[in-house]
Amino acid sequence: MNPKAIQFPIGFNSEQAIQKVLKRKVILEEKLKSIKQEPKFEQTDYCKEIECLLYLEKKVKILRESSYNPTQIYNNIREILNSPSELGNADKYEKPSDWPINWDKYHSQIADGENVCQYLIKNELLDRHWIVVDFIIIVEAAKAFPVYQKICDEDKILLLEKIGLVNSIIMARFYSLAQNSTTLTFPDGIMPIKICTPQDNNYIPDKLLLEVFCRSLEPLRRTNLNTIEFVLLEAIIGCYTAIPKLSNTTRILLTKQREAYALILLRYLQSQLGKESGAKKYTDIICLVETYFYFTQRFKPPYNIFHGDKGPHFDRNLCRNHTLCREKHYVEVRYMEV
Repeated sequence: MNPKAIQFPIGFNSEQAIQKVLKRKVILEEKLKSIKQEPKFEQTDYCKEIECLLYLEKKVKILRESSYNPTQIYNNIREILNSPSELGNADKYEKPSDWPINWDKYHSQIADGENVCQYLIKNELLDRHWIVVDFIIIVEAAKAFPVYQKICDEDKILLLEKIGLVNSIIMARFYSLAQNSTTLTFPDGIMPIKICTPQDNNYIPDKLLLEVFCRSLEPLRRTNLNTIEFVLLEAIIGCYTAIPKLSNTTRILLTKQREAYALILLRYLQSQLGKESGAKKYTDIICLVETYFYFTQRFKPPYNIFHGDKGPHFDRNLCRNHTLCREKHYVEVRYMEV
C-alpha cells in the first residue's frame, strides 16, 4: 500500500504519520530476520518419495501373495543380490487357487495330540518357509532402493543381515493385521501358532510362542499404521547404521537417507493429523524400531537363523522326529557364510 495516496483529514500531519509507519516497518523487518526459519519442505518431494515406496510395496505384496517360492533357490544373501530382481516379474506369478488353507477342513483329520507340522508336510501343505520367503523378498525390495545402489556389496550384506529379518517380521505382522488376524498368519493361511502346538483343545501355548506369534502384533495394532506409515517405517529401518564394520561412506549415505525418510514421515503425519497429534504418532512409530529389534532377538529360538553349510531350507527330518514341535521351532533357516 502507498501511504502517500491516502486522503487524510484537513490539518492532519500526514508526513509525520508516514514516517512513523515506515520506521515501524523497518523495526518489524529486522525482527523477522532474527526469527529462525523452519526448514523448507517441498510437498512434491515427499509425495514423490511416498509414491515410489508405495509402488515398491505393491510389487512386494503381489510377489508375496503369489506362487513365488524361493525357499531353496539361494544359498546366501550375496546370491540374492547378484540375481535379477524378481519384483519385475511379480505380475507373472499367480495366486494359488487353494489359498488360504481352510483349517476347518483339516481339523477333523488331525488326531488329538498329533504333530500338526507332520500332517501338513504329509499332505504337501507346507512346501515353503515364510520366514525365508519374507526375508528374500525384503532383500529383493532393498535392491530397488536408490540408496542401496550406491553401496558396495559387502556393506549391503552387513546391513541386510541386521535389518532383513526385522523388516520381514514387521511385514508379516502388518499383513496379518490386514487380514484381521489376532495371530501371525501367512498368505497361504498357515498359522505358526497352530503348527507349533499339538492338536489338543486342552493345550495352552507357552509364553514364548504367545509372545512371538500373537503379542508381537500388538505394537502395530496399537499404532494403527496405514500403508504409507508402514512403508516409511520399513524405509527408516532399512537405513539403519548402528552396525559394526559398516564403512563410513555407507554410514553417511544411510544417515542422510534415514533423516529424509523420517522428515517425510513427520510431515505426512502432521499434514494428516495436525502438528501435535502428528508429532505424537511420529514418536509412537519411531519407537516401533526399537520394539521390533527386540522382538527379533526374541524370535531367534523359534526362528533359528544361523550360518551353516546349506542355503535356506526346511529340514523335514526335524518334523519327522518331533524335534520341531518339541523345541518349539517353526523353521530352521541356514545361511552359508558369505
